[in-house]
Amino acid sequence: MDSALLIGVAALVTTAAAVALGAAGGTGGRGRLAGAARRTAGAVGMATIFLAANVGVGLLVVEVAPDLLSRFVSRYPLGDVSLVGVSLLQGLMAAAWRDPGDGR
Repeated sequence: MDSALLIGVAALVTTAAAVALGAAGGTGGRGRLAGAARRTAGAVGMATIFLAANVGVGLLVVEVAPDLLSRFVSRYPLGDVSLVGVSLLQGLMAAAWRDPGDGR
């Protein structure tokens, strides 16, 4: 089985289970789920913006650093998956800061 398909199926099953448990537990109806989906999409958008900005700043540092430090600086760390995780955390924090949801 292709890894992308496996991840997609696992995410679909766990999301469906969470929705079923949420509906059974009385956490809210479709309106709250739609609002959560909108906030999630906003957070993912923010994370995408942060990823592009992080890569852009990283490339700028890679281009400028050799002149300032007189040594080679590799672009390879910019392809590390941890940059995606850091960008996701930045996007989630920015989205929560922008729209806290509870009025605080």
